Amino acid sequence: MLKKPWILLGLPLFLQAVPHWYENTPNKPQFFYGSGSGNTREAAKEKALNDLASNISVHVSSQTTSTTTRNNNKLDKKASQHIKLVVDSLKLVHVDTDKQECQKGVCYTRVVMDKNMFLNLLSKRYADLYNTLSPFKPTQGCHGIFIREKQQIQTLLDKMTPLQEILNAYGRSSAPLTSYKELIKANSPKPKAQIVFANGADGEIADVLMGQYARFVRQTTAPGFYSIDNKIFTSEGNGLFHIGLDINIKNCQGDIIYSKHLNADQHSRGFAIERIKAQVFKQLKNYQSGTGAGTADVNSDNIEF
Repeated sequence: MLKKPWILLGLPLFLQAVPHWYENTPNKPQFFYGSGSGNTREAAKEKALNDLASNISVHVSSQTTSTTTRNNNKLDKKASQHIKLVVDSLKLVHVDTDKQECQKGVCYTRVVMDKNMFLNLLSKRYADLYNTLSPFKPTQGCHGIFIREKQQIQTLLDKMTPLQEILNAYGRSSAPLTSYKELIKANSPKPKAQIVFANGADGEIADVLMGQYARFVRQTTAPGFYSIDNKIFTSEGNGLFHIGLDINIKNCQGDIIYSKHLNADQHSRGFAIERIKAQVFKQLKNYQSGTGAGTADVNSDNIEF
């Protein structure tokens, strides 16, 4: 009895000829290319876009020399992810399909992106962000920044560093970020500030408030830093213990940049202290993030950790 020959269902897929253009990327340094294959045109194009983004990321990783984003001469995971996000955000808008072909259930796609257009767009985005960053640099005679400014600077640096890495890797100049990174380092883990209480302030309440301020800033008596001025009022009546607190945050020139009056009325001194303590934390937390100009959630007694 003759045996039937094996029927290899997958054989046509293996034997079919891959398009010549797919295996031979054009040698045109003025363009970025990416190639991909899939069961549909859409799947092939998506893989080609990912290939293009990966090619750029690999090149940047091999060329970058930043000491702030490299560990043992390798781009750290966070920096690599940021670079990929930058490329991903641009690839869908500025990428064209160069070639596409489908045969025997498999589609092949090559996409192309103009290198100068991509880098010019990155340069413009970087310059715009840098203009946003510049006003945060302390003026002459000032030695520190405050909690909101630090967070805003760090957010901008997180956006700008991967842009700078890409631009540098392709020979494009960019305004330096060194002074801002040093500013963040000098104000880490927390910025310095003068914490001042008016004469005659209730010592117990002042100590509790100092504990809350210490969660956001480091106390200093040196000039040239922001200050948090506090005035505490206490009274009793109608079975309630009242604490009033005036907070004025001043920049290093002495200008008030934030002012708030807080009240706590409770049936005991201890509860009133806990209430004012929670409000101060909420005010600073909201000021730091810019939420409601520091006024949101002041009626909550909860303290987040």
